[in-house]
Amino acid sequence: MFSSDYWQARDRFRQAAQSLNCVLETHPIKALGPQGRSLSIDIARYGSKSPHTTLILSSGLHGVEGYCGSAIQMATLTDLLPQLTLPKGMAVLLIHALNPYGFAWNRRCNEDNIDLNRNFLLPGQSFFWQPSGLWSTGFFSEPPSTPDPTRSLYSQAAGLRAAIWRFIP
Repeated sequence: MFSSDYWQARDRFRQAAQSLNCVLETHPIKALGPQGRSLSIDIARYGSKSPHTTLILSSGLHGVEGYCGSAIQMATLTDLLPQLTLPKGMAVLLIHALNPYGFAWNRRCNEDNIDLNRNFLLPGQSFFWQPSGLWSTGFFSEPPSTPDPTRSLYSQAAGLRAAIWRFIP
């Protein structure tokens, strides 16, 4: 059930959710994927319309991890949920591609080069700590620009590995 790219994963997710009669929402983002294609966060709700208990299954917070998370969500929609009888007042909420930009571009960060898991702050909090050495090697793991889609993932990974080895004593 692994998809070949973000758009195939998104289409499969939407189709599976619709075939299970889920309530489906699409939330477009401003950033675009390769070839200027639109991106969105898609949400499917299965079960109670007014739940008092909700199981949330999200995927793709780290963009490129969306392939695996999307496959798990697909298996949930196609294999698991159709066989279950949810308790009254329960819903399952599936959030597909929390970071659609990272998923589409095969990178961990979003369009602002932010790692959504590492840069999460609660309201009123401010960032005040920086691990030593972050800026000296950070651009290798979190590149400041959009990846070059003409380069294969293998060549990009090989270049990253070579760059990192220069910093290991």
